[in-house]
Amino acid sequence: MDASDGAGKAAVRQSFTVTVTDGEVPVITAPCGQGAPRDAGSNTARLYATSLGSVTDNSGTTPAITYAIGGTPLAGAYAFPIGVTTVTMDASDGAGNAAVQQSFTVTVTDGEVPVITAPGAQSASTDAGANTATLDVTSLGSVTDNSGTT
Repeated sequence: MDASDGAGKAAVRQSFTVTVTDGEVPVITAPCGQGAPRDAGSNTARLYATSLGSVTDNSGTTPAITYAIGGTPLAGAYAFPIGVTTVTMDASDGAGNAAVQQSFTVTVTDGEVPVITAPGAQSASTDAGANTATLDVTSLGSVTDNSGTT
């Protein structure tokens, strides 16, 4: 700061510091719920969830969003299981202001039918003194499914 009086005498120059702080939190915009069919022959669907959603901040620099499932961070494509999974989103700006956490769901559907394999032809002799044969056929066939359960 400079000042002088009417006689032209200058005051001793003084200075002061102005500190500007950023107290505004970033704003995360989560995507709507995502749906994906499972990958062929698998019980998961690979999805790049970390490219979904956005964040804005008053600082002029866009903060990075961190994505997690149950506290486990995500990076790149993630193999989502059949069913509904919640993904959380967090972000902080350079001033340390944390955004309000947001979340979205990923629903993976299973449209693949199970495959039954029948056994080959079976033969059995009649039971003694009877005109029928006892044969346990419950373990002869098999079934497979992409869901991971039999």
